[in-house]
Amino acid sequence: MVSKKIQYLTLIILMMISFQISLFSMSNKYYTENELLLLEKSLNALEYSYGYDYELELHYIYSYSYSKDNLDKKEKAFAEIINNANFKTVIDLYEKVLKVQALTDYKMNKYKAEPRWKYYTFIKTDLYDTLNNYSSLLLKYILKKKPAMAEFFEMKKNSIKIEIVTEYTKKEEILDTF
Repeated sequence: MVSKKIQYLTLIILMMISFQISLFSMSNKYYTENELLLLEKSLNALEYSYGYDYELELHYIYSYSYSKDNLDKKEKAFAEIINNANFKTVIDLYEKVLKVQALTDYKMNKYKAEPRWKYYTFIKTDLYDTLNNYSSLLLKYILKKKPAMAEFFEMKKNSIKIEIVTEYTKKEEILDTF
């Protein structure tokens, strides 16, 4: 009898560890190695950082209170990093950032509608503006190299938004059936 309880407890613990490991690997496998290097360098230039919130299942970019000091100097350092990086890596990183933006928008609006103010406020006040600023800067320097890509990225933004809404609506429908 005790043996069965120990087996069940062990099984539950192993399942929890496995779940946490899979969440950790999900968050670490979002960016390729080259994208991650570029992300880190470019964020450091702006004195921003990034992370992954396991509870919200959301990648994010955030700033510090001192990040707004000397913006012109920081943007020059950012521009140098982006201009010297492999252009395909910059574009791939920007597309991932667009997905993070779309998911952030989706979750922020969802939490506002539910209402789950704790999550909504966290995203709106701590993450939203920094993410949009970073995304805008990336796009600015991509378009300086290839202005013709503006229309492509506008279409890409719209398709990513549709993809995110579709994917998460399906996930929520599955969860609602249980």
